Amino acid sequence: MRLTRKALAVHRTRDIVPPKEVRMYTLYARPGAGSVAVEALLALLAVPHDIKDVPKTDAGAAPDWYLAINPRGEIPSL
Repeated sequence: MRLTRKALAVHRTRDIVPPKEVRMYTLYARPGAGSVAVEALLALLAVPHDIKDVPKTDAGAAPDWYLAINPRGEIPSL
């Protein structure tokens, strides 16, 4: 089977955001988890963002509310 451009085309859907509406990203971070690299890139690109610290539980895992966002519990998440 020979692949053509038409066969390789990817169909995407994209939300249309009105020009005056700005979407803000939320960076879920923890000191020492590599979050600073993502934070620096967002700042460098002047991307509006909010940062929420994700504390460790007594067992050293992520809290339940964070596992609802990222089931693997990995930090950082955007």
